Amino acid sequence: MQFGAEVNQLNSIDVSNNINLITLICHSNQLNNADVRNGNNLNSNWYTFSDNPQLFCINVDDPVYSNATWTVNTGMIDSTMSFSTNCSNVFSCADSLEVTDVIIDNTNLTMNIAIYNGYNSYLSMPYVAFTIDANGDTIQQGNMNLFGAINLDTSWYNYSISSAINPSYPLTMYFVYVVSIGGSVTDTCILTYNSTLTAITEINPSGNRKLISTVDLLGRESKGTRNEPFFYIYDDGTVEKKIILE
Repeated sequence: MQFGAEVNQLNSIDVSNNINLITLICHSNQLNNADVRNGNNLNSNWYTFSDNPQLFCINVDDPVYSNATWTVNTGMIDSTMSFSTNCSNVFSCADSLEVTDVIIDNTNLTMNIAIYNGYNSYLSMPYVAFTIDANGDTIQQGNMNLFGAINLDTSWYNYSISSAINPSYPLTMYFVYVVSIGGSVTDTCILTYNSTLTAITEINPSGNRKLISTVDLLGRESKGTRNEPFFYIYDDGTVEKKIILE
């Protein structure tokens, strides 16, 4: 049995009762929910979910099989999508990840976000895809700027903003990363920041700023290894990239 529903405006699809379904084409929609747990995934021919930017988790019979078969390289899914037998439990990631600080510099047009990694696992290719304030305005968009975030530690994610902002709380952030827990899984965690952020309107680089930490490209504490780039992170939100040549 085949079913095609591509290039539409669907926001949800549930074929869990279609036990004979082997082909499902539902790319290029507005999906935020997909359930294909029909007990017949192992006999599937072609399932496509790509180009659904709000679809982060797909309910399947066997996530191991789906991860191996329905891949980004084949165009069946997007890199932000993952598989689970119960997507309602996927976003328990908020129990392990926390936004601890946000610093907005309206002079240099930057937004720096501190996220604590409470997983006992290294996070690969992490980044804040976008941030939405309480008014529904997208105030930040970003791509990967760290190779990884070490476990049980806080990493800073630094982005440029197009104009000065004064957002309304709470802030909702979509944090994308790869974690190895029972296999390598790409996940998107929805995090909320409801504290008063630090808004900096004037920065004097030669002033009395304080160095918070020195980190390498992986976000690890560093003393500044020669011939390798590292970053100075200051308490005013500025970040300097340096390299000591020998």
